Amino acid sequence: MLSTTYKHVINAIENTYQTLDCTGAALVIFHNNELQVERYWGKHSAKKDARLVQSDTKFHIASCRKSYVAFAVAYALHHGFIQSLDAEILIYLPLPQQKELYKGITIRHLVTHSHGLIERNGEVVREFTAGTSWAYRDINVELISEIIQFTTKKTIAEILNYEVFTPSNFIETNWYNTFDDTFVDVIGKENNRHWSASLNLDGSK
Repeated sequence: MLSTTYKHVINAIENTYQTLDCTGAALVIFHNNELQVERYWGKHSAKKDARLVQSDTKFHIASCRKSYVAFAVAYALHHGFIQSLDAEILIYLPLPQQKELYKGITIRHLVTHSHGLIERNGEVVREFTAGTSWAYRDINVELISEIIQFTTKKTIAEILNYEVFTPSNFIETNWYNTFDDTFVDVIGKENNRHWSASLNLDGSK
């Protein structure tokens, strides 16, 4: 019999799925290495013949991957590849990537979205002085990826695979550049690159 706690979680997930602009959802809960909850709702897309969400369904995790990026930063800090979150990023970027524009920006600014950088017309410019405001952008993850790869000689994906996915026996959680019918469709704004599945495999996208 399900505990009240699990029932609350199930109801919360189901309510969220029905409220948001999505067609399906899944919930799996393990406690003390035992499966407690396994629930699936909806379909892979809004198409009439769309596949039902089931045990082999793969969801695009989108910005949830930032927890993976944060783990890679913690890994670099723990192993001494990065000395401090408050170090300027210029110290940890390869020479060709170093720009005057990056002066005063720290790794902490990157991981807290307070770096003040924005990409406009293919060029990175300063939107505000680092640490004075907050804005949700992609350029910080790209810079973090460059820093991680330059300092650790590993990609974010390699770190996650070796430190998390493989030890946890996550055999399907990963970055993909080919998609079969087990993947849900990306539902969002047409021709918007933020609403598309990346083909990147190194963890920077």
